Amino acid sequence: MKLIDYIPLSTIHYPFKNAFVIRFAVCNFKCGFCPYGKWRDIGKNVDVGEIIDALEEHKEDIDGVVLTGCEPLNQEEWKEIAFWAKENGKGVKLHTNGYKIVLDELPGLVDY
Repeated sequence: MKLIDYIPLSTIHYPFKNAFVIRFAVCNFKCGFCPYGKWRDIGKNVDVGEIIDALEEHKEDIDGVVLTGCEPLNQEEWKEIAFWAKENGKGVKLHTNGYKIVLDELPGLVDY
């Protein structure tokens, strides 16, 4: 999957939670106001296993996972990350433009 980067511990991205923030690259829109616009077509390739390993390393320090950046739903790996979070009792916050939402997939996977 293509990522901008990830932040192992943030206190500002998820209200009242310590969060692991994953900033996805690649977007299907070209919104002029988007702070991630320069990353729309670029990013670094990261194996989802690397992210899961990092989540495991920090799981005692976090209460939730934030999926953000350009458009997380453009990459199927978001689901594997969300499943990991739910299996480990963590909340999931999703920032999306809404274009690729499949409502049947979200209940039980996304909290905020």
